Amino acid sequence: MITAKIVAAIRERMQVQPEHADDHLHALVLAALTPSETKVYALVQKHGELTVNQVVAELGMHPNMARGILAMLHSCKLLDRHQRTGRKSPVWVYKRKAE
Repeated sequence: MITAKIVAAIRERMQVQPEHADDHLHALVLAALTPSETKVYALVQKHGELTVNQVVAELGMHPNMARGILAMLHSCKLLDRHQRTGRKSPVWVYKRKAE
């Protein structure tokens, strides 16, 4: 599993070529994902945006695992997220990173 600390170290090394740093970081982070993280990332890329419950329904994984993977992908700047309101309680919606 890749952590924010690893991402920070990679970003620091990428300062050698600042014009390509984000491209290199994105490729390195994707290469370091576990199979479960890759499935979640690919699912969000396919559908555009999903909630934790939608990921759980699609992949059949435990909600805490899905929540943790989505949070990690967001912290590594691979996904964007926003809060959808208007229901009993607000829900985080994870979506493809805006290009």
